[in-house]
Amino acid sequence: MLEPLIEFKRIKTFQGMEGEGLNADIYINGVKCFFMCDAGDGGMIDFDKLSYRDKPNVAVESNVQLVDAWIKTIPNTIIPLQRKPTIEDPRTELVIEADYETYFNQKYEEYMRAKDTAKFEKKKMAMYQTCIVLGNPATPEQYSFLNYKRKLNEFPKVWLQQEVNKAKAKYCTGNVQILNKNHIASLGITI
Repeated sequence: MLEPLIEFKRIKTFQGMEGEGLNADIYINGVKCFFMCDAGDGGMIDFDKLSYRDKPNVAVESNVQLVDAWIKTIPNTIIPLQRKPTIEDPRTELVIEADYETYFNQKYEEYMRAKDTAKFEKKKMAMYQTCIVLGNPATPEQYSFLNYKRKLNEFPKVWLQQEVNKAKAKYCTGNVQILNKNHIASLGITI
């Protein structure tokens, strides 16, 4: 069984009484199926299935059934409790079954991470044109840069080579290296 494609559209976030609130349309395999509402009040998230008065929509119903079937395949999350069992509550672990809230929360987090990564990559590509970017390739989200405020290809090669050599000598220690070395090397600069 393949996992259905989940997309979030018309996302609105706001400050609720106990955290961030969220409203979004949830599309399953390209069909608008749910309206998701987290009031940001510490309570449950509401999922309103789209219905069309007295006539059910076959596409919505079939896609909701696909999600329901997929959720049943998700194993329970088991969290060990960090306390001693008591007579009133002898549990040693907390078992959380997958439901709409846990599933769609996870999908929303994945969606936001992908969106942030794409935004970061776009910013990084623009930065690679005007900066010498330094950092550890294992943690690309942590970096520093020397901003020249003009495209690097506009500078004389001799001067740019000197700047690269100075940056390497001063900043490239341990795992830190020039992250945009491919772009700089394409300008005829030796890294």
